[in-house]
Amino acid sequence: MANHIEAIHAVTDRRILIQGPKLDSATMERVSREVFELNKTTGDILVVFDSPGGRHIDGKTLFDVFRTSREKVIGMVQGIADSAAFIALLGCHVKLATHYSTFVVHNSEMTYEGRIKYTSSAKEYLKTFKRRVNLLRRERIWLISLILKKTKGKISRRELSKLLDEDRRIDADEAIKLGFIDGIV
Repeated sequence: MANHIEAIHAVTDRRILIQGPKLDSATMERVSREVFELNKTTGDILVVFDSPGGRHIDGKTLFDVFRTSREKVIGMVQGIADSAAFIALLGCHVKLATHYSTFVVHNSEMTYEGRIKYTSSAKEYLKTFKRRVNLLRRERIWLISLILKKTKGKISRRELSKLLDEDRRIDADEAIKLGFIDGIV
């Protein structure tokens, strides 16, 4: 743990914040630009998370931005990293959290199924349903594969599928046991 704290102190001048009501395209664009700029110089990059998530596509984009960064990206959760923010966190080279941080990993199909009441007509909903379900299934397969790879066998496919379907909050202690994060600071 001392190494993690030293790493955080070493990058305090190279910090990016992902905070606020939602991880949206504006946040994704800002953070991507900041990582790009920080990659022009040498040194680790600290990304501080406190986000309830947002659009999964923005989380996936940040996952790729962090994963492909020339410089090491340290993700530090100070509060919450839910949904899309959790996906983005998985792209960081080192993933840390405070003891009181929490995470929500969920099945994105559940969020879409709940939106039927917001469409203007049943016909409109049915028109896009099949295409959207196929996309969501592929997204679930991608997410399961990603988490299984990142956790290096600390969680089984069956346990992960159950966790995704439960849509429950995980604390930092459980996150470290499951291999979602590397350390608690």
